[in-house]
Amino acid sequence: MNNYAAIGYALLAADEMEMTVEQKERLWQLMYSIMDVTGESKAEKRFKDED
Repeated sequence: MNNYAAIGYALLAADEMEMTVEQKERLWQLMYSIMDVTGESKAEKRFKDED
């Protein structure tokens, strides 16, 4: 999956959660900046380690 698809999925979830436009804007900005500095394996590990 590429970064744009991942952000798209997150924004679709944000739509379902009825987040505001401002919250969605902040979400994709955070995701984009985190993707620049975090490897995919670390992100997968974070997901799997969720309590």
